[in-house]
Amino acid sequence: MKKDKDSPGYKVSVRYFSSGSCEEFLTFETDLKRVFKGQDITSGAAQFEVTRRLLTGGALTTFNQALAAGEAESTANWKVCMDAVRESVFPKHANVLQRRLMRHGNLRKPMDMSIRQFVDRMRELNSYLTRFPPVSSTAPAKELDAEEFIDALQQSIPNSWNAQMSYLGFSPLENSMELFVKKCQDIEEMERSKRKNGGTGKSANGNAKKQKKELNAFHQLNLSSDSDSDDSSVASERSPIDTPSSSSDEE
Repeated sequence: MKKDKDSPGYKVSVRYFSSGSCEEFLTFETDLKRVFKGQDITSGAAQFEVTRRLLTGGALTTFNQALAAGEAESTANWKVCMDAVRESVFPKHANVLQRRLMRHGNLRKPMDMSIRQFVDRMRELNSYLTRFPPVSSTAPAKELDAEEFIDALQQSIPNSWNAQMSYLGFSPLENSMELFVKKCQDIEEMERSKRKNGGTGKSANGNAKKQKKELNAFHQLNLSSDSDSDDSSVASERSPIDTPSSSSDEE
């Protein structure tokens, strides 16, 4: 609840965090900062106190051990301790791995997810990237730029959609995101109408059983803090943040 009793109040529910997936940690961090803002918690000591109430198990141990002996509980040191938890949750090379997965055709739009829902989810995933651990001491984590993001989306849609765009002379990379999404929506609506009027009902992305598996993979929590580092460095196998699994495209 907001600290000022005369201000409009609201509640923020925050799940305790001990261990879990990368996305669970990012959600926890987002909710924690909302609490700080809502309660007007600005001092380092108060931020440490609230964080210690909500972290448990290994995450709490990592957080506490990151504060060097004799160091003050400042806002700067709170960030250092939270970054230590972040490093313990994410696999090695997480930013590089996630960017590679999103860019190189490993993702496919699930059959029963609209293009608008898919783009929104991809935008969410892209926004997470800057909150990954840094690539190195001199290279911060970064998200896909506008061109890379459109390219990633183009590789995720059905091959038949790309073929129709090519036939119409439409190049996604030479147009805006809004026009690309609109073009996809037009094709999506055309396929929906065709199925409704007695078409085959077959998705351009494969059969329903395969697509159901993809949709589940898209929403399931994928990597936890105890993931094997050798496996997590292989882009075709795992992703730090949940994404649709790849599938062959059936025309």
